Amino acid sequence: MTEGSSPIFVLCYARSGSTLMRYVLDAHPEIVCPPELHLLLAAKQLTWVFEHTAEVSGASNQPADAKAYAIDRVRETVSSIMDEHAASAGKRAWAEKSVSSVDHIELLQKLYPHARLICLHRQAHDVMASCAQAAQQRQGIFGFEPFVAAAMSNPVDGLADYWIDKTRRLLDVEKRSIDRCLRIRYENLVGDPGNSLDRLFGYLELPNSPAMLDSIFSTPHVVGPGDSKILTTTGIHTDSIGHGKRLAIDTLSADRREQINALHAQLGYSSLAHDG
Repeated sequence: MTEGSSPIFVLCYARSGSTLMRYVLDAHPEIVCPPELHLLLAAKQLTWVFEHTAEVSGASNQPADAKAYAIDRVRETVSSIMDEHAASAGKRAWAEKSVSSVDHIELLQKLYPHARLICLHRQAHDVMASCAQAAQQRQGIFGFEPFVAAAMSNPVDGLADYWIDKTRRLLDVEKRSIDRCLRIRYENLVGDPGNSLDRLFGYLELPNSPAMLDSIFSTPHVVGPGDSKILTTTGIHTDSIGHGKRLAIDTLSADRREQINALHAQLGYSSLAHDG
C-alpha cells in the first residue's frame, strides 16, 4: 500500500459496528481513521463546483473534459487534506468510515479506483433494534429516518427497508470489486476478534500482532460523530448479538421478511423465525 495511493473506505450503515471498526483501524500504527467526515458527500459537492467552473478555469469547454477535470481536482483536494492529516498523526495511510459512503459508490470508484474497501455487515434484526433504540434516545441522525418516514404505518418495516437497501448496495460492491473488497461481519469481529484482525490487516497488507487487540481502547482517538457508547467501552464483547430478538419482528410484512431472509442466506446468517 503506497502512501496516498490506496485509501481505505469502510462501507457500512448505521448501527453495524462501524465505530468499533474505526477504532480498530485507527489503533494501527500505520493508519489514521478519524470520526465520520462524510468525505464523499463533500466530494460530490466539490465535483459539481469544479465541473461548473472548468470552462472559466480554462480546463475545457467540453462536458466530458470538464467531468474528468472535476474528478482530478476533487481527488487532489481530498487526498491533500487526508494525506496531511495522516502525516500529522505520524501515519502513512488513511481510512474513511462514514455511513453515507455506501450511497456514493460510483463517485468513490471514479475518485479512487484502487481504494481498499471493507464491507461491514450485521444481521438485520440487531441493526433494526439498535436503530430503534437510537431513535428513542434521540442520539442523532443516522440515515434510516427517511425509510421510517416512508413506512409510518409500520416503523419496523421502515427499518427493514433501510437494512435491505444498504445491504444490497454492499453486496453489489462486493460483486463488482471482489479483488479489492473484504467482507467482515460484525458478529465475527466481536466473537473472534483475533482472527478478524488477522484477516483485516492481512488484506490491507499491514503487520498485525496480539498487542493490537489491547491497543484498540487504550489508543487515544479523536472524539466525533459515531456511536457514543464506545466512549465508555473498554473491551470488545458480544453482549449486543441477538438483542434484536426483543424487537417486534412479528410486525414485519411478509415481503420484508422474505427479502431479509434471502439476504441473510447470502451473508451466512440464519433466517428470521416468525416468532422473532
